[in-house]
Amino acid sequence: MNFSIIIPSFNCHETIQRSINSIIYSNKSCNVQIVLIDDCSHQAFDYLKKKYPKQDIKIIRNEINYGPGISRNIGLKNSKFENIFFLDSDDILSSNFFEEVTKISEDRDFTTIQFKSFDVIMNNDEIESKELRPSEEIPGCFTKDYLIKTVKGELPCECWQMIYKKDFLNTYKIFFKDGIHEDIAFWYEISLKSNKNIYLNKAIYKKIRSYGSIVNTLSKKHIFYYFRALNYVLEEASNYSNIFDYEIDLIVGVLDFLGSRANRIKFDTVKLVESKQELNCYLISQADIFFSKFNLDTKSAIKNAKHLSRFPLLQSWYDTNNLCS
Repeated sequence: MNFSIIIPSFNCHETIQRSINSIIYSNKSCNVQIVLIDDCSHQAFDYLKKKYPKQDIKIIRNEINYGPGISRNIGLKNSKFENIFFLDSDDILSSNFFEEVTKISEDRDFTTIQFKSFDVIMNNDEIESKELRPSEEIPGCFTKDYLIKTVKGELPCECWQMIYKKDFLNTYKIFFKDGIHEDIAFWYEISLKSNKNIYLNKAIYKKIRSYGSIVNTLSKKHIFYYFRALNYVLEEASNYSNIFDYEIDLIVGVLDFLGSRANRIKFDTVKLVESKQELNCYLISQADIFFSKFNLDTKSAIKNAKHLSRFPLLQSWYDTNNLCS
């Protein structure tokens, strides 16, 4: 098999070689092109071509910082092979990655290959802990259940959980949005349209968790782009069904998100960019905008959710921050 592996990269010099080494170590017989998109880093990545002279590496430097989504789109346009994979610049492939993917897809027609992954915490380049991430096979069509689980955040929606046929992405014009949480809308659209998905029930990817990374940071920017991604998901779903038929479930899903973010803010479980008061107030304001499509605001949405286990947390959180202006 032939693969183009696209790596959006921004100031990741401490981890990028670990990622590339995992590709080389895992690959025994496949043709692999690495397309590294330097997203206007402070230091160029040209040294990688000297470091890996036998590896096909194409480096493209963005003149401005576009973010990971647009960088992946640029990488896709500059890829030369049919099988596309998006690797984050601080993550690693398991040693059996290519072997398992090749074996399960042999003589089979597919649009995507989906697989499981591990959450990994590293300590001085050694694995400190490893936990299997939740996973569920995409339906390849619209289902209410998958929509609600996506809104609730019960399903990981990261793009690196799949290999994609390039023709499939181009035919359906499935590309990344700009900003943060760009994976959510991308993944949901894939879940609707990839009706030839192969599900590999094995974990062959290691997601490295580090304090201060995009996924372990909370800011007003993160909150804004989450709600924007959520609106993209509902807009896409509305092409297949009347989303207002699932109004209660969607509201509960967003309340679950509010509860989880309120806990992150309260207990400092992630890096907070702004003050707790700023983040809480912004979270309420963005939730008010979202709930307005259902003729509600955050206060009334919480009031109608007394049956939820999160209700005491949500009520206390809103009462503490309801003087935001």
